[in-house]
Amino acid sequence: MNNNKEEQLNNVLYSMKGAPKAKPPTQLFTKIEQELASQSKVIQLKQLSIVAAALVGLLILNLWTIQALQQNRQLSTQKQSNNPNISLMSNYKIYQ
Repeated sequence: MNNNKEEQLNNVLYSMKGAPKAKPPTQLFTKIEQELASQSKVIQLKQLSIVAAALVGLLILNLWTIQALQQNRQLSTQKQSNNPNISLMSNYKIYQ
C-alpha cells in the first residue's frame, strides 16, 4: 500500500516536469504594498504619552502603598514591643 502511494506521488511530481514556472502579475507587489500601507495603524504621540503617564502613575501608587504597608508593620511591631502586658514564658508548665 505504501509503494502504491509513493508511486502515485512520484507520478504527480514527474508530471509537472517541464511545466513553465508560475509568474505573478507585474503590478502585484506594488498592489500588496499599497494595501498594507492603507491598513497600517499609526499610534500617535499623544496616545503614547497618555499611556506612559498612566503607567508612571500606577508605579507611584504602588510604591506609595508598599511604603505605607512597611510603616504600618514597623508601628505594629513597636507597639507590641512597648506593651508591658506581653511577657515571655520562662517555663512551659501551663497547669501549675
